[in-house]
Amino acid sequence: MRKRKIPEKPVYFMMNKKRGSVCSAVSSRRKTIFEDFVENTGFSLEEFSGGGVKLHSAGRLDAESEGLILLTNDGLFSNYLTRPENHIQKKYIAVLEKDISPLAKKEFSKRAENGVFLPPEKKFGEQFCSCIILDWDFSSELIKKYSVPVKKNNSSCLITLEEGKFHEIRRLFALFENSVIFLKRISAANVFLDEKLLPGHCRTLLKEELDIINQHFF
Repeated sequence: MRKRKIPEKPVYFMMNKKRGSVCSAVSSRRKTIFEDFVENTGFSLEEFSGGGVKLHSAGRLDAESEGLILLTNDGLFSNYLTRPENHIQKKYIAVLEKDISPLAKKEFSKRAENGVFLPPEKKFGEQFCSCIILDWDFSSELIKKYSVPVKKNNSSCLITLEEGKFHEIRRLFALFENSVIFLKRISAANVFLDEKLLPGHCRTLLKEELDIINQHFF
């Protein structure tokens, strides 16, 4: 196993990833979250790099998704948060293209919680995912807090999962013959996105937020 470097000065940021940006370090087609970071903080990436470490994201969101991304130069921190066996819980709000009946919602929830095979997409074949919790009756306060664009004929859902398979939520609802038209991650490891952060902007994690995350390490 490759030994991970320990940064002399570890840093931890919360970003509100904007829709359209990618989590890659470099992209010829889209703006990256690291370009957003430099543009909106005034820092350079070199300030947090060197000695075998660099600023990177602890997990990813696809280009069309938005919301919480954690940025760090601490490889041990990000490795722990992204390994499936550590069961780090993440929450998302999704808005679906088609409205869903109460009976169908109940059926979808049961199937997702028991585990389903996600349909193939791109280079990924059929994949099994387990225990996805779908909450169709979550607080309307979250809709307002995170500016979720719900219309009369759309269903919205709060999703809780511990895995991070490629396009997992989008493939899940494709299995149910529906499409995700809005997807926002609102929490990871029990730390919630600061609703005051503008898209593409970030701030340093607060001590109490780091303490919440560090509870998972012990």
